[in-house]
Amino acid sequence: MRNGDCIMRLGRASPECPGTSRIARWGEKMRKYAFWLLASILLLSIVASACARPARIQANAGQEFTLYMGQTATINGEDLEIRFAEVISDSRCPQGVECFWAGEASCLTYVTRTNTSSAPYKLVLVQPGSSDSATQDFDGHRIAFRLEPYPVAGKTTPNSERRLVMTVTKS
Repeated sequence: MRNGDCIMRLGRASPECPGTSRIARWGEKMRKYAFWLLASILLLSIVASACARPARIQANAGQEFTLYMGQTATINGEDLEIRFAEVISDSRCPQGVECFWAGEASCLTYVTRTNTSSAPYKLVLVQPGSSDSATQDFDGHRIAFRLEPYPVAGKTTPNSERRLVMTVTKS
């Protein structure tokens, strides 16, 4: 029996194949490492997809809900959708700092009437820095909102953590 024949036929070290034990052991180790690497990648992808935020959420009128950037909320029974597009600016005075001006936070949203074919309405929500929340009227609805988290001195908040906490009611 030739060494190459032993490896091809048995796939692992064998006393019948002299001189192949080191090569066969190395091959077995690589197969194990490859298996565990693939299993780990699969597990991480499953966990990551489970943690992802849904692109659309459902909310009832008068119910507080949270939108992260890129998310859309459908307000049940109101033919209304709100999409949080971006934070335009956030100059609110950070916690732990004395400021001359309280600042403000501006967020770009798109509001769509779901029972019409009209284009989304661009609505900029502005929250004064000195308030816990603000309100904006839109087409017979009152939108109460606040941008979270509130700025903290010396800490930068990534966009993935910014969120609008909102409540929509009939005005």
